[in-house]
Amino acid sequence: MSVDEEAVFMDEDTNNGDEFLLLETMSSNIDGAHTLKDIKRELLMKSAKTQKSFYQDTVEFAEGSIPQSIIIATCIGCVCGVVAYLYYSVLDFLLDVIWKDLPEKYVINKWPEHLYVLWIPLMSVSLSICCGLSIYYLGEPGDLAYTIQCVHEKGYKGTHHIIPMVCASLFTILAGGSLGPEAPLVAICAATAGFLSRKVFKQKSKNIVRKHTFMVSHISIKYILDTHYLFILTVVISP
Repeated sequence: MSVDEEAVFMDEDTNNGDEFLLLETMSSNIDGAHTLKDIKRELLMKSAKTQKSFYQDTVEFAEGSIPQSIIIATCIGCVCGVVAYLYYSVLDFLLDVIWKDLPEKYVINKWPEHLYVLWIPLMSVSLSICCGLSIYYLGEPGDLAYTIQCVHEKGYKGTHHIIPMVCASLFTILAGGSLGPEAPLVAICAATAGFLSRKVFKQKSKNIVRKHTFMVSHISIKYILDTHYLFILTVVISP
């Protein structure tokens, strides 16, 4: 039996101090384990994944096993896909309203033609002010670098960033200050995936939550964006 397995199946009568020292020396080999409880959980999961068959994992639905990861990742991915689709739908609707419907109703044939161009700075400045107000009143949304830092350190991004990110990113994109919704969707879906993994599926391991947060959010975003681009391509090349 390896050193890791001996630590996992250590007798309960073992001195707590010796047990902590042994596990502490092994913690450097376990990514994300900082406390004695985390180290024990990681060792148990590692032992379970290497000693049990796929059939046993399916029957027991053990935490961190491949069958559990597939099912949970699929569920979280579907939810994040719906969230990304709703965000994209709202963005498309507002883009049409601000840059097509409103100018046709209030600018075209009502302003002097040489002043039509003023609609662009008018809307950009107004939406930029709305973006600043949303950050001031709703809180800091956190950029992509902050999202990656949160996922690496905690395994997830807090859900209190979702609404500030939705509002600030929508105002920014509508004002023409951003090229697209990819980075905001990464942050929004990362927070959603982390919440579902921890609160709905009761995952305790930071590494498992991190896996759901990173992989599921990115896959759902890629699927939604590829589907949208495929739809645009179909419209463009259709007769």
